[in-house]
Amino acid sequence: MKIQLLTTAVMLLLFTGCATTDDAKTSAGKNHDNVSVEKLQMQAARGNTDAQVALADRFRTGTGVEKDETKSFEWLEKAAQQGHLEAMVKLGGHLTKGIGVEKNEPKGFEWTEKAANKGNDFAMIIISDYYAAGTGIKKDEAKAFEWAEKVANSGKAIGMMQLAKFYSKGVGVERSLVRTVQWIRKAANMGDATAMNQLGRFYTTGGGGLEKSVLVARQWFRKSAENGERNGMFNLAKMNQDGIGGEKNIEEAAKWMTQAAELDHVEAQHQLGHLYENGTGVEKDITKAIEWWLKAAEKGETSSQAHMANRYDSGEGVDKDEAKALYWTKKAAEGGHPFMQQVLGINYLDGKGLDQDVDKGVAWLKKAAVRGRTDAQYQMGNVHATDHYGVKNLEQAYFWFSLAKDKNVKAKNALSHISVEIKPDEMLHALEMVSEFKEKNK
Repeated sequence: MKIQLLTTAVMLLLFTGCATTDDAKTSAGKNHDNVSVEKLQMQAARGNTDAQVALADRFRTGTGVEKDETKSFEWLEKAAQQGHLEAMVKLGGHLTKGIGVEKNEPKGFEWTEKAANKGNDFAMIIISDYYAAGTGIKKDEAKAFEWAEKVANSGKAIGMMQLAKFYSKGVGVERSLVRTVQWIRKAANMGDATAMNQLGRFYTTGGGGLEKSVLVARQWFRKSAENGERNGMFNLAKMNQDGIGGEKNIEEAAKWMTQAAELDHVEAQHQLGHLYENGTGVEKDITKAIEWWLKAAEKGETSSQAHMANRYDSGEGVDKDEAKALYWTKKAAEGGHPFMQQVLGINYLDGKGLDQDVDKGVAWLKKAAVRGRTDAQYQMGNVHATDHYGVKNLEQAYFWFSLAKDKNVKAKNALSHISVEIKPDEMLHALEMVSEFKEKNK
């Protein structure tokens, strides 16, 4: 089972607030969300470090003020120099990623380490990741493990989950799924919602010393969901939808899918679109289906992008718009959606909605064909079977028709037709290509 890495989540903490020691809790605990920018600027100018950090966040995100990452960095630097732990961690993140300042990983490591040495748990975990990856410091997996172990042994769930990750990957320690699960369970029993979800995933397949139990998995997913973990919500929704680990309950599935989608779980947004499309657990509403698909599409979910392309092409649920259909077709194709790669290839070949470009058309169609779409393989055969597109190549045509023939009757018939025209050596080479392709793509 693939274990969810914490690195991304930890890096997000660099920009959303973090604190663990008593003085850090004091500084991070003050909520400045409802404080005006003008008031924050006045407080920051007087040296209030909490205000400086809050103001840095506003400039980084452009909330209530024009986005300015340089100013964000400058305010964090002022607060960090006064010993503000959260500012130190965030400043380290800015330096490591090059946000508002020239990228400087060693300097980023230095500031993060200062916060870690003062007892900031999140800083310790980030330092752990830096040692594991060699970010800003010489790679040292043993030290990475030591920092994570320090946090875990202090009773902090984030450290336990970091150790679980290291045991699952064999970072600084011998790989052990049993130890992975043990640390995940400890974090879950402490109330960590992410750990609850991970434990549920282990129970769905078994392993790591656990016997497979979809019933127990569903229980852990519920605990995770009820504690606000969007992945737990999504997994619980799917189990309710499919009747796994308990009774099928489409209304409950829709409820949890909605909550996950509202927390920006991209796959939940895509799936919720289908629930509204089909009226599953919710009242059928194509408009809402499209709204959720659009949200997911804008975040790069290729199936949702394909839905948007199809809707704009057909005009179902939205005003027909060829330009938007083409836009989303390209987005989905570029993201690796095989069918949209095929559609884009045909559009280029036939000049539908864009200037005809045979080379681009063949390239996109080939991407879909290589991914195993038999109709795309058949179309590739057609492209090369005649002079229609100026790229006739019977060897290539025979190759693509041969790949598609078992699942595509048209390809099988086309293969018999070109067998009359193709040269024996070309046929032999095409068959060799077929064998190589199948071996490579077992």
